[in-house]
Amino acid sequence: MLGQIKVNQVGPWTLKSYDDVVVTSEIIPLGNYGPSNSTIPADVKCKAMEQAKKLIQKHSKDICVTKEAGKEPDMNTYDDVQNTRRYLIREIDHLSERTHTDLQHKFNMIDDNPPNFGKELVQRILDGKYSIPESHKDWAYPYSIRWHDPSKKEDKEGFKIAWDSFCTAEQGATDVANVLTAAEGLAALDDLREFANELVHGKKSKK
Repeated sequence: MLGQIKVNQVGPWTLKSYDDVVVTSEIIPLGNYGPSNSTIPADVKCKAMEQAKKLIQKHSKDICVTKEAGKEPDMNTYDDVQNTRRYLIREIDHLSERTHTDLQHKFNMIDDNPPNFGKELVQRILDGKYSIPESHKDWAYPYSIRWHDPSKKEDKEGFKIAWDSFCTAEQGATDVANVLTAAEGLAALDDLREFANELVHGKKSKK
């Protein structure tokens, strides 16, 4: 679509002069409105199309993001910037969810997933990686079994310290992703990934 026009008459087929044309951003497609035997003078239609083109060009310029030297080299429009911010925030949220679950496992706050195969089931039993709580002893299989390492005790305090430190780092990365450049936001996300890996595994990941 090249442009859009609004008219002062009942329909564009009644236009007799350019004075009857008012170019706006309203969605009334030129050429798709009115009967097939439209009588718009050619010069009026041509001028309206030119004005519509100018309107679209002006609108495109208005939404362009002003770029500073060395800032956002690949960000050309407002939508580009917003899409990048949404991606970064979404990745931070996903990392937060994974890290929360991983830390719960690390500090024995939740049980392991049940075994999927017979061989795995037998190995878990042989390794003693299960328990049958007294309160569950009369329950039917598999609900009576807790799949975990009974030798490892729940560490609520350790979990709280680790999770609180991650939340602090997460907030910092979120602030950067929301207000600074895409490159700085991505760097903050990478740093947060590295920090999460240290919290869960106790060592830095290999980059």
